[in-house]
Amino acid sequence: MLVVIGGAMAALAAWWIMRPPPQVTVKVKAVTRSVPKPQGTWVRQQQVGGGNYGETPAVSGAPAIARVQVAGQPVRELIPNQEGAFPQVPVRPGEKIMAEVTWPEAKAGDEVLIQMEDGGTLGAGAMSQAALLNEHKGVAFEVHAPVEAGTCRVALSRGEDRKVLEFEVVEGTTIQ
Repeated sequence: MLVVIGGAMAALAAWWIMRPPPQVTVKVKAVTRSVPKPQGTWVRQQQVGGGNYGETPAVSGAPAIARVQVAGQPVRELIPNQEGAFPQVPVRPGEKIMAEVTWPEAKAGDEVLIQMEDGGTLGAGAMSQAALLNEHKGVAFEVHAPVEAGTCRVALSRGEDRKVLEFEVVEGTTIQ
């Protein structure tokens, strides 16, 4: 019996050593920067794998756009990074925030799941809601920041595409 077990172990070890190596996929992360062009316009440029900067989009297709308005402030237009996170927006505790996220390459009627991840609530006190993209390929919603300082995140999922709005709840009266 010991010989049979030893032979089986030797065969398994030989197979393990002789098997083909596993396939490895390496993902190269792009470095993106904005540079001024004549007449004050801006373009997004991308550097991949140490190459030169070129005028190629940092993400495939047109990026999602978020428009955020915090009470008493002008509307901010935000573009997400490669991970789908929009730049952080400072807000006061308990403040009401109006937000709209549009996907230029989507189609009206696509479903979007909106979820609160860290504190705060959506319009009617809900932690999540499903919505359909309107005729402008966007979804509008209201967020109520938590009353304590910290971070408040809202995740928006449209199929495999996930975007995150992040609000930094800060004490004080002046927010830039």
